[in-house]
Amino acid sequence: MKPIHLAVLLAFGAGACVDTPSAVQIFQATPPDASCSVSTSSAGLLRGSLDLSLSQGYLMGFVVRSSLTDTPVVVGDSPLSGEDTDAVYLDEMEVSYDTNRSGVNLDDATVPIYNAIQGGEEGTLLLNLITSDALEDLDTATESGEVEVLVTLRLHGKTATGSEVETNEISYPIVVYKSGFACPSPQVPEEATEPCDPRGQNGNVPACVAP
Repeated sequence: MKPIHLAVLLAFGAGACVDTPSAVQIFQATPPDASCSVSTSSAGLLRGSLDLSLSQGYLMGFVVRSSLTDTPVVVGDSPLSGEDTDAVYLDEMEVSYDTNRSGVNLDDATVPIYNAIQGGEEGTLLLNLITSDALEDLDTATESGEVEVLVTLRLHGKTATGSEVETNEISYPIVVYKSGFACPSPQVPEEATEPCDPRGQNGNVPACVAP
């Protein structure tokens, strides 16, 4: 009988090592359109690129889902919890960077954000994955060639009742470089008119027009 008892103990041990999934999960990374809208049905982008000759930031949209649900507590005819008690308010992005270049070390950062997600629902958020300090270091580093950057992030927040919540941790690779893009003379790059103009990100370049 001892081998049987041992097998049972091992089974319990394996179950005890399983982590509880985060209440809010980040799913696919989806670039926003020019108006900053993020589609929940578009295919995710597995890897990005940033041309510092054309853009000074990298915007990426993420699909997020909350598994929190609220069970109303009723005393008599008066509910003690309302419709929004299962909402999550994300207020912080914790971000770190790894690079493929010796000597290019980008500082970790904690960036304030704001996004609200109703319990049991799906939503989107738009984040700039390159902080100003990281951008400054990359601007110098890419003078001598491209840099592969692995961005790792996790979001933090609170529920409506004050409980702390954090998302799963995700990593997203971005190749950062400087193309030196210029339009053939006498043409000039078309002026950006949309809030999330994609130029410089994921291979997008501006149209060249007459001055």
